[in-house]
Amino acid sequence: MLRIFRALAALALPAALGAQERTLSWPRIDVDARLDAEGRLHVVERQRMRLDGAWNGGERRFAVAASQRFDFESIVRIDSATGARVPMREGALDAVDGWARDGRTVRWRSRRADDPPFVGALRTYELRFRYGDILVADDARRDRFVLDHDFAFADREGAIDTLVLTLDVDPAWRTDSVRTLRWVATGLAPGRGFGVDVPLVRVAATPPSAVRLPAPPALAWGFVAAGVAAALAALARLALHDRGVGRFAPVPPPEAVTPDFLERECLAHLPEVVGAAWDARTAAPEVAALLARLVQEGALGSRVQRAPRGTGGDDVLHLELRVDRATLRAHERRLVDALFAPNARRTSTETVRRMYRTKGFDPARVIEGGVASLVHDALPSGDTPVVASRLETRAIPIALAAAAVACWLVGALRGGFPDLAAAMLAIVASLPFALVAFVAGRFFYRPRVTGLLVPWLALAAGLVVGAIVVGVLVAGDPFGLHPSPATIAGAACWVAFVAWLATLGARTDQPAERLAWRRRLAAVRAFFVRELDRPAPQLDDAWYPWMLAFGLGPHVDKWFRAFGGERAREASASARPVSSPSPYAPSGGGEGFRGFGGGGGFSGGGGGADFGSAVSAFAASVPSPSSSSSSGSSSRSSSSSSSSSGGGGGGGW
Repeated sequence: MLRIFRALAALALPAALGAQERTLSWPRIDVDARLDAEGRLHVVERQRMRLDGAWNGGERRFAVAASQRFDFESIVRIDSATGARVPMREGALDAVDGWARDGRTVRWRSRRADDPPFVGALRTYELRFRYGDILVADDARRDRFVLDHDFAFADREGAIDTLVLTLDVDPAWRTDSVRTLRWVATGLAPGRGFGVDVPLVRVAATPPSAVRLPAPPALAWGFVAAGVAAALAALARLALHDRGVGRFAPVPPPEAVTPDFLERECLAHLPEVVGAAWDARTAAPEVAALLARLVQEGALGSRVQRAPRGTGGDDVLHLELRVDRATLRAHERRLVDALFAPNARRTSTETVRRMYRTKGFDPARVIEGGVASLVHDALPSGDTPVVASRLETRAIPIALAAAAVACWLVGALRGGFPDLAAAMLAIVASLPFALVAFVAGRFFYRPRVTGLLVPWLALAAGLVVGAIVVGVLVAGDPFGLHPSPATIAGAACWVAFVAWLATLGARTDQPAERLAWRRRLAAVRAFFVRELDRPAPQLDDAWYPWMLAFGLGPHVDKWFRAFGGERAREASASARPVSSPSPYAPSGGGEGFRGFGGGGGFSGGGGGADFGSAVSAFAASVPSPSSSSSSGSSSRSSSSSSSSSGGGGGGGW
């Protein structure tokens, strides 16, 4: 009959249960806390709860700082009538007097789902738990500590009528007053906790094992200094290495480019070889230079078909093969075979794009190997890279990384999550500075022979500032993690590891002879740039392929637009004394520089700048088809705040 009655009640009263307001309050909470000799805080929290409505049971949420340890031990129900202690079963949250823990939240069941709702029901529960690393150590005086803890839980729905807190302090500690402290608070409204601030002095001879002690300031900042010193040492080693291969030798000024200098260092070599030697790579300028040279030599014929005005299209370069392919050099033959269909004698920009529209095409890749071999042969002693030793590339970075990991493991085993968090903080904080240093060193400093100062400063700033930032965040401890000396030492090793890798990536592998030639070629390029700024430059149209190899096609186009045609010829005639011809005048008796609009085989159908822009478009790669997709995602974040220790939330569910 009782079962039938309960079932009928459950069916008849759902609307009433849903409409009935649930209320919860605490007539009294007693907290008995004990601080042991090692600094652990043992808490017995006895909650007397008044429940109204369809509550399932109670809930206690604990706020625990990242640097603290927390252990929940047990929960029992105390019978309100007899005072008997009723054991509660862990993991049986579906049964009355069962409880379960989920992270920092403990729930217990007080009522079955089919029971009538509570009406002014009083329930008493006793919770036992323990904190470690709860005391805050004084950085200046290592025998001074503070217990700053909230013994209530502000995040709750109901009020606490009376809270009685008793704190017993072990004789290993001395307080400003008595050893056992007692507080009474009344009328704590929802949202209000009850925090205490107790100064403590360590009187025991040994340091407390359950208190996170900050590293001694001298030791902590010593590790920071070691990290900065490691970054500076890596930079110094980079500078010494590069100085040893003549990296910092001055570049000859443009005035030093005499006819003999120009012929020996530049014109005696194929233009694509000169371009690859100067900027240490084979790219579109080298391809354009090779094509221009073949046109100049008569191996190719060229014609520029200008795009209609206002269409925004590119000029089309038409090429005609005028020699047998077997007579070409190896890298020339590979490029011609790639640009011309088998047995074909003509091709164009549009033809090449149609040929490779489905698979893509990079003409620089086609000639890269052959040009690199010619650069090697152009140097008297070859172009053998300067290879770093295995000690530098493997042993040292592996040792530094292993030392960092070992220190962090030692710190994590002793300090747990806070030390692990400090290690992760060191890694994350170093990443943006490491990225700046790596990009500046590897992509802006290493390939250059001129303009080294700015990328060098960016590399040095990334490493040194990064080392300081990591040191301040880990040793300075702004987040209150109190990392151990081992963790701080690991951060210093990590900084040294990052600095070593970044400077190793910035180190040139080119021999001194190659670097010296590149500096002389840089002087030739500066000479070309200077002359192209003049209305009547002391240049020869025959040098056009070399100018393309130096990436000066836009400079030539700019000159032609400003000074080309009749104005250039008049300026050239007035600038050259008849009795003293220019030392750079073409030896074959040519008319000098006319912007490639009327000589040298580059006039095509458009003249002037047309060939330059058309051949540059021809030398560019044909992109391969690609597809991409994107998907949107949303994330949700939440934040919470509490006092320096303790607090949390509680109530029912």
